[in-house]
Amino acid sequence: MARTPKPSGRKTGKSQSVKDLSRVRGYKTPKKVIVVVCEGEKTERLYFETMRQNLRIPSLSLKVIHDQNAPISVVNRAVREKTDLQTGDEVWCIIDVEQKGTNPTFSQAVNIARISKLNLAITNPAFEYWYLLHFECTDQPFMNADKVTAQLKKYLPNYEKVVDYNDIGDKTETAIENARKLRKNSENNWRNFPNSSTGADELVDAILKM
Repeated sequence: MARTPKPSGRKTGKSQSVKDLSRVRGYKTPKKVIVVVCEGEKTERLYFETMRQNLRIPSLSLKVIHDQNAPISVVNRAVREKTDLQTGDEVWCIIDVEQKGTNPTFSQAVNIARISKLNLAITNPAFEYWYLLHFECTDQPFMNADKVTAQLKKYLPNYEKVVDYNDIGDKTETAIENARKLRKNSENNWRNFPNSSTGADELVDAILKM
């Protein structure tokens, strides 16, 4: 009499979930991709690159791209980058306002970014204001980047356009809270990027949540 074969324990007729597949050797859950396109060759680029190196988030691929120093160039590059991404990935444009009246492509760049559903991290007047929020909660207007830098040097005396994330990373939550507080106090106005304001906190928060 032939023996009845024992059940193999394998399920058939059902597709495997991502959780099931993750148990298979060699399978890796796809990383979320965040692409950051910035104007600054040093300031913004080196800050986010050192953040990526410091945090080493296994579930995140953070790509930092420096483009030409013009808002429209940054946005056009971001639009091209977005075509290669998957659903759930993000593209962020980092743009300094300085003075709106002297930057003829600013409004055009913002309109294209919103139509293309890109994320904007816009700081007025300059990215140094985001650094300043690590040390104080202020919405005082600054005439230009040099004025912000002068204030920042009270806390970082040797600042010369470059900040390593490791040097201020322990104050990141403070900076995010300061930005949130100021945005809440003038939420409608911040959508128009007044002097001073920033959207860098939202990008940094999105990265930290990974």
